[in-house]
Amino acid sequence: LNPVRVILKNPGPVVNSKYDDYNPVFAFDDTTLFFTSRRPYEKSRRNEIDNKFKEDIYRSDYRDGKFAQAVRLEKPFNSANNDALVGVSRDGKRMLVYRGHMDGGDIQMTDYNSEKQKWSKPKSLKGRLTSKQGETSACLSPDQTELYYISKNKKLSMGGKDILVSRLDSKGKWGHPVNAGAHLNTPYDEEGLFISPEGNFLYFASQGHTSMGGFDIFRSERLEDKSWSEPVNLGYPINTPDDEVFYITDQTGSFGMYSTI
Repeated sequence: LNPVRVILKNPGPVVNSKYDDYNPVFAFDDTTLFFTSRRPYEKSRRNEIDNKFKEDIYRSDYRDGKFAQAVRLEKPFNSANNDALVGVSRDGKRMLVYRGHMDGGDIQMTDYNSEKQKWSKPKSLKGRLTSKQGETSACLSPDQTELYYISKNKKLSMGGKDILVSRLDSKGKWGHPVNAGAHLNTPYDEEGLFISPEGNFLYFASQGHTSMGGFDIFRSERLEDKSWSEPVNLGYPINTPDDEVFYITDQTGSFGMYSTI
């Protein structure tokens, strides 16, 4: 191994719990961290498949280098089912939410109404962007003209879960999704997408490529022709023989967070 020079630090009990905590998302100029947790609360229900508590979205405010005690979001973000916040637009006015009980998993959008000062009820992406096999995570490009997402769509996948992309057309509608290509996708699963704030890097997790074992985090650079370069493994100690997923950075790119098992 050739270790990369990084400092790894656990944000502590105000964010993490003894239950599963994952899928971090920064928002509002790095002042807020959203994440998914399977910790219990007063009305918690257990998942029928693994008997763990269902997924809920939590928020922790970040001030003066410290995270505040995480709190569970209310409606319209959380429901009685599995919910996860998977992406936030750069201006903070659009969010992408995962709903686990819909067609194997669905991605929905919600927008902030400045006049009413509230979030709209999340709505599923148009039919062309969804499949019965399910979608799990997504992110928007900084200019909100590209939507990258993970899908098990058998018609578009090269095997397992793949990265798909849909682009906004001149009428403001999302175009038919296409596979992001064999240089990004593998016959194995890809997961956990994130585009850097300036749009020049795409981070994702994969079980393929040059993985050390399980899911590893990779980075691909945007080229002059708008395509993506061959992905590069972020290296040890960020990646290990275990699973590392859902890598994100702050606005400067010097600070990152991810989930590890």
